[in-house]
Amino acid sequence: MASLRKSATKLRPGEIRFLRTSLGYSSADFARAMGVSPETVSHRESVRAPQKMGTTAERLLRLMALQRKPVQSYRLEETAADEKPAPRPLRLEATAKGWAAVA
Repeated sequence: MASLRKSATKLRPGEIRFLRTSLGYSSADFARAMGVSPETVSHRESVRAPQKMGTTAERLLRLMALQRKPVQSYRLEETAADEKPAPRPLRLEATAKGWAAVA
């Protein structure tokens, strides 16, 4: 990882993904940290991507890699606390006054 952090060449898609995952970011969390959409992260990590990471974003990623300690393990107990319950479908019923939610 040290060679990727200090390399003078542009980061390739696989290297971007490697740095992101070694820092412990999901693609959605990484997108928030970088200030881009999750689709942008996906494009930058794709080998066939026409969109390359810009110089400023690449510098930010390298700085993040220098400043943060890489993840040592992915413990399920830690990630489970962040999970939200699955959304329930909303059922509606026509009434004399309009629509109403059905329990």
